[in-house]
Amino acid sequence: MRSERLFLAEAKRVLTEGFSLDERLDQLARGRMPKRVLPGSREWDVLYRRYYEEERRKRAVTPAHLLDSGSAVVSVGARIPPPFRPRKEPSA
Repeated sequence: MRSERLFLAEAKRVLTEGFSLDERLDQLARGRMPKRVLPGSREWDVLYRRYYEEERRKRAVTPAHLLDSGSAVVSVGARIPPPFRPRKEPSA
């Protein structure tokens, strides 16, 4: 029973940190968006993913970094968008 409580407390801590980090990265990415870009547009989506990934890389954030040493690995950050990969334009 005690180990189950410890596990649940650790899982809650890791998930809480992951979601608060996700919210912070979201705020930073949205703060960098130019005013001229309309939310929901293709350009907005592309820039958002780029800025989000840049902020994530600046902080070297991966789910493993959210854990203390010796903790079990718990996957967090379900809302993290996939990495930005620009499309290659056909050369004329």
